[in-house]
Amino acid sequence: MTQPLYREPDKALIFGVCAGLAERFGLAVNLVRVFWVGANLFFFPLFFVYIGLAVMLPKNPHSQTSKRIQNTQAVHEQLDTLQSQLEQLQHRVGRLENYVTSNEFLFQRKLWDLKKQG
Repeated sequence: MTQPLYREPDKALIFGVCAGLAERFGLAVNLVRVFWVGANLFFFPLFFVYIGLAVMLPKNPHSQTSKRIQNTQAVHEQLDTLQSQLEQLQHRVGRLENYVTSNEFLFQRKLWDLKKQG
C-alpha cells in the first residue's frame, strides 16, 4: 500500500513540500532540496509547481504541529469548562453573601445563640 503525499511542517524550510516528497519516496530531505533547487535553475516553471503543491497538499496529520494544534484545542475546551464552573461558583458565592448579610440570617443566628445558652 502506498503512503499518501503530505507536506511535513515539522521538517519544513519553507512549506514542507520537499520534506513531504522525501518522506513519501524514502529519500534524504537535503537531497530532494538540492535536486529541487537545481531543477528550478533550469526549469523556472517548477517554482509554480512548488507553490501549487504547497497549496494543495495537506499537512501530515501525524506531525508534531498537528498534535500541538489538537492539544491547543483540548486546552481551550478545558478552559471553557473551567470558566463555566468558575461562573457557577461566583453565582453561588454571591447568593451566600446575600444570605449571610440578610436580616433572616441575623435572626436565625440569634435564635441559635439563644438555644445554645438555654
